[in-house]
Amino acid sequence: MQDYHTSVLLLGLRDANMPVFKSLRERRLQSIEKISKLINICPRLKPDVPPHLLILDEHDPEWDDKMVYPVFNWRKFWGGLAYWGLLTGFYTYNWNILHTNIRLRLLAYGYPFLSIYFFCDSTLYYLNTMKKIQLFDNYVNTRAQELYEQNRFMLEHPSMKRAAYFEADLEETLARVHRQANNHDASDFKDSELILQDFIRRYSDPRDPDSAMFVHEGLKVLN
Repeated sequence: MQDYHTSVLLLGLRDANMPVFKSLRERRLQSIEKISKLINICPRLKPDVPPHLLILDEHDPEWDDKMVYPVFNWRKFWGGLAYWGLLTGFYTYNWNILHTNIRLRLLAYGYPFLSIYFFCDSTLYYLNTMKKIQLFDNYVNTRAQELYEQNRFMLEHPSMKRAAYFEADLEETLARVHRQANNHDASDFKDSELILQDFIRRYSDPRDPDSAMFVHEGLKVLN
């Protein structure tokens, strides 16, 4: 998906300046191949950071609790209020009939109990579920704060500072990438190509460029 958005920007589709003829369109598509490869290489040069700083440990026994975030069932809540509203409307509309006809006195006497049941059921469901959600949110926030305090020292690690500087430098470099001509070949990004090559040289060893893009497990970032 990231490659798709990058291709859209490089082709200039949002500016609607694609050529009319098919041959030129094909050349336009081919003109972004080299610059796209350079852009895909850049994220793979990011310095390594402590693995447990940004990603939770999947082997942590804490996950054995299988805590599920409580979900508020709005259909059940509004359904209960709808039953209560329909019952109250029926009782109000037929109040004279229910209280003047002795044969319907059981309905008149039963309305308060049914009304209290439907209304209290929806109210208690709302209060109890919201309390569970708030308690769970409080637990998550407390646990997140504990993990932050536990791993706070790693934020001062030199590799983390290098990674933060790399992200800022990458964002600034990609913002300078632009199409400077419409020759429908690689020369359309002549200056941008030099900018990206300079960025790659800053974060890799020209004598061994693969060392900055690969680790023992494989690619740092899959293209």
